[in-house]
Amino acid sequence: MKPVQLAIAQSAKQHLAESLAGKTWVRGIGISPLKAGYGLRLNVDPASAPDELPASFEGVPVEIVRIAGYSPR
Repeated sequence: MKPVQLAIAQSAKQHLAESLAGKTWVRGIGISPLKAGYGLRLNVDPASAPDELPASFEGVPVEIVRIAGYSPR
């Protein structure tokens, strides 16, 4: 996969957020720098996220990070 420019990653992030709207297992979507170019970071709840998630979205690599939810102290 060739390096992705920041503007492309930003556009893909917006589209990914729109496509995952309302999914309760999504904890956050961000842009992460890679060795060459940019990728997306998808933070998900490990207890309820699907096992199969995309490795890329609109040609942009996606890093899946399973994180525990936050709760008030």
